[in-house]
Amino acid sequence: MDFLPFNYMTWAKSHQGRYAFDLSVSGMAPPDADLFALDSRCLTLQGVSDDLRQQLKFAIAREYDVIPSKVLLAAGTSEANYLVCGALLSHGDGVLVETPGYQGLMRLPSVFGAHAIPFARRFDERFDLSVESVQQAWRPGVKLVALTRPHNPSGFAASTEALRALGEWLDTVDAYALVDEVYRDFDPNPPPVAQALHPRLITTASLTKVYGLGSLRAGWALMPEALVTFAEQHYDFMAVNPATTMLNLALSAFTKLAPLRARAIQRAQHNRALVTAWLSDSTCFSAQLPAHGIIALLQLPPAVDDVMLAQQLAQEKQVLVAPGSYFGAPGTLRIAYGMESARLVEALERLEIGTQAHFQGRP
Repeated sequence: MDFLPFNYMTWAKSHQGRYAFDLSVSGMAPPDADLFALDSRCLTLQGVSDDLRQQLKFAIAREYDVIPSKVLLAAGTSEANYLVCGALLSHGDGVLVETPGYQGLMRLPSVFGAHAIPFARRFDERFDLSVESVQQAWRPGVKLVALTRPHNPSGFAASTEALRALGEWLDTVDAYALVDEVYRDFDPNPPPVAQALHPRLITTASLTKVYGLGSLRAGWALMPEALVTFAEQHYDFMAVNPATTMLNLALSAFTKLAPLRARAIQRAQHNRALVTAWLSDSTCFSAQLPAHGIIALLQLPPAVDDVMLAQQLAQEKQVLVAPGSYFGAPGTLRIAYGMESARLVEALERLEIGTQAHFQGRP
C-alpha cells in the first residue's frame, strides 16, 4: 500500500498550543460554562448505546432536514470522512480531490489503496466550485469526488447551484461526492446541506469548528441509507459503539446549538472587520476574505517560502500560522481569526512586523 502520511496534522499536533498567539486553530475555542454547562447526568457510564445513538441521529436529522436513517454517527468529521471512504473505495479506485485543499482529504484515499487526482479550485474565481474542472479531471475508475464547503483553506463556499449540478452529473457516471461541511454553520443563513440537495452528495460535519466542542468528537455523515448500513458494518470493526458519555454530551449540545452558533457568528463577523482593516494597511499580505467564517488565505509576494516564514514567526513573534504548502498552496498562509478580539489585534500586529523583518532578512 502506498500510504501517504497526514503531514499537516503531524505539524499541527506538534505546534498548536505552544505559542502565545495561535492563528492556526481554525475552530472556535470551547464555550464558557454559561453557554454549555456540563450536566453531571451526562457523565454517567450508564445508558443503552443503541437508544442514545438513535436519539442523536434524530437530533442531527432534525437540525439538517434529512431523515434519521441517512445519519451515520462518527467520532468527529475526520472519522466520518474515513468511514465514507471505507464504504465507497477499493484498491485502485480514483478520487478527485480539490486543490488547494485540506491535506486530510488528499491523503485519505491512499489508506484504502486508492489514489487521489487533483482538480482545481482557482484563486481568480474566488475558489468557486467548477463542475467543468471536475469533468476535465475525470477518468475511468474514479468513484468519489472530495471537497470542502466552505472551502478549506480559503473559507469561500461553493454555490448551491454548482453543488446540485455536480450531483446531477455524478448520477450519470455512477459516483459520489464527499462534501466536508464542518464550517457551514458559520453562515447566518446557511444553504441546505449537500445531502439535501442531491442523493449523490454526502455531507460530513461535526460539533467542532463552529461550536467549539471538538473534544466531544461528535461527528456525522449524511448519506443514502444503504451506504449508512455498509459504513456502520465497517465501524463495527473499529469501535462497535460510540462512548455513551460522548453520546449524552452531544445530545445535550444539540439542545444548545442556537446560542453556541450565535456566539460563533458574532465573533466571526466582528473579527472579520478587524482583519479587513488590518489588510488595508498591510504591506506584506493581500487576501480576499470570505463573507462568513473565521479562516482566510493570505497571499505572499512571489518566491517567499511560507514554511520558513511560519517557522520564523512562531519562534520570534510567538505567532503561529498554517503554511499554505500543507494545503497545496505554496506562497500563502492560512490564518484563523476566531480568538478573542483584543488578542487578535495584537496577533495581527505581530504577524505584520515579523513578516516585514523576514522580508528584510533581519531578526
